[in-house]
Amino acid sequence: MNTSPWKGQGETRHEFFEGEAFAMTGESIAHNTIAQNFVLALRPVLRGKRCQVIMKTVQLAVEANRHYTYPDIVVSCDPQDQQESRRLHHPLLIVEVLSPSTEAYDRGLKFNQYKKRPSLRHYLLVSQKTWLVEWYQLSEHGV
Repeated sequence: MNTSPWKGQGETRHEFFEGEAFAMTGESIAHNTIAQNFVLALRPVLRGKRCQVIMKTVQLAVEANRHYTYPDIVVSCDPQDQQESRRLHHPLLIVEVLSPSTEAYDRGLKFNQYKKRPSLRHYLLVSQKTWLVEWYQLSEHGV
């Protein structure tokens, strides 16, 4: 019998792609620490710029009715996103902390889908295993 006080607490997040829902697994302490450090570094830089930094708990509409994700970090400066409460549509920056179970997805399908967002200008992939941050800058002409 599980007597954990955490049982039933919180919601399982699901990413959605072309009619299928995929449960998101929990993160490691290292994953969480890296993501928090990025948020702490971004907040002072964006202060006063009408941008918001969102960490993991808000859904990103990558492609309406086809693909919804929960990026580790999203920065949006779009006024329409400022009015939203549970879903963003206009990311400026997306940061994904790479996990062994999601690295191929973050580098491949997810990145190709993210590139369809016209507002996206920066995509960062952050390794948990080594000191490595890959920074992709996007323009209207591509990567």
